[in-house]
Amino acid sequence: MSPIIGGRLATDEEAAALKLARGTWVLTVERVTRDDAGRLVELLRIVANPLRIRLLEEDLPLTQPA
Repeated sequence: MSPIIGGRLATDEEAAALKLARGTWVLTVERVTRDDAGRLVELLRIVANPLRIRLLEEDLPLTQPA
């Protein structure tokens, strides 16, 4: 699944953790990764300062360990 990327105002807790002023916008990313059988492998949620992050989306193959 492609990531869902958005923006919103930071919560007070997020602003404090990111050392941002209250009312500052943050970048949000949510992505669900599933294996070939459709089983959930990873749920990724990111909240970041949009001035300090770059996103690069690549399709990485899911493989079985040898």
